[in-house]
Formats: sequence, structure tokens, C-alpha cells
Amino acid sequence: MFPFLHPDDIIVLQQDSIPKIGRVVLFRLHDGVITLKQLKHNGANFVLHALNPLLEDEIAAGSVVGYVVGIVRRNGQREWTDFDPSGLIP
Repeated sequence: MFPFLHPDDIIVLQQDSIPKIGRVVLFRLHDGVITLKQLKHNGANFVLHALNPLLEDEIAAGSVVGYVVGIVRRNGQREWTDFDPSGLIP
């Protein structure tokens, strides 16, 4: 499986405070920390699922700032773009 994000990727966000399950969201935790994780629901709570498999899921305590709608990736002279206005899913 390829990683969803790579170092130096440029992400394009859509500002929206409405949770979108399955999408990669920019999330502000209650302590003010901003994180980029996939939003899931476990039947009782919203859960932030890390895109890095070495990190554990955590209960989403805070607010959605927006969601990822695009990625721009450069590799030498080549440029690759992925875009979906409804939000990208890893």
C-alpha cells in the first residue's frame, strides 16, 4: 500500500466544520493542536485514524477545521495532482 501523503506534498483543503466520515480532515484538538487524520466513527464516537500505521487511533475531542480535497506532488520535473471536491479518501 502506498502512503497517502509524502513529505513536501501540498494539500488543498476545503474549510468546513461538518464532520465527513472517511475523509482526511484537518482537526483542532481541545488543547489547540492541529492534526491531519482520517475521520471514522466507531458506533459511539468520532475517531481520528492516523494515516501513519505506527500511530494509534484516538477519540476526536475538538472540532473539524476542514477536509482534504486535493494533493499536489512533485517528483523531479513531474507534477501529479489528485482532486475530489467531496474530499479525498485514503
